[in-house]
Amino acid sequence: NSFTKLFNMPLLAIITSNIGSATGHQDGNGRSDAILSSLALALCLGVVQSMMLLCLGKFGLGMYGASPGFDIFLPASKYLSVRTLGNCVTVLFVSLLGIFRGLGDTVSPMIATLCFTFSSIVFEYIFLFSLGWGACGAALAVVLAQVFGCCVQLVYLLKFNRISFKIRRPRDGNTLI
Repeated sequence: NSFTKLFNMPLLAIITSNIGSATGHQDGNGRSDAILSSLALALCLGVVQSMMLLCLGKFGLGMYGASPGFDIFLPASKYLSVRTLGNCVTVLFVSLLGIFRGLGDTVSPMIATLCFTFSSIVFEYIFLFSLGWGACGAALAVVLAQVFGCCVQLVYLLKFNRISFKIRRPRDGNTLI
């Protein structure tokens, strides 16, 4: 959590100001381009973070007092492994919040956050109490809830903000790749 906060909070600020600047212009394509760029940046950063967490995760657990000799090490490392696999979703969720901030929409991300929170409670109950999956179940519940929250945000982004994600040809005749 500490590791991802270090990277995700500056990302949130950058995305918010980038989208806000693009929204201030009259060109709707500029706003769509800024949103696509922000989502691509978020996915790339999410992959890099996941790779770093996979490589440095056990070392980080040791820094927080969960060394291999302690009983907490195995559940903590399992939790970290599952959360690391879902890290791209975490970064995307935070980035979508920044996109909505930049668009001046505070209601849509609030609804998505409420959906995330409610679904997390439901998933946690099922995975922990009904299935008894322990730390892995808790981590999986958070990841699945974030996937649900991201889906809600993407639906709001596409449907209610009328964002176009079509790849256009530049005026000079070259194709965008």
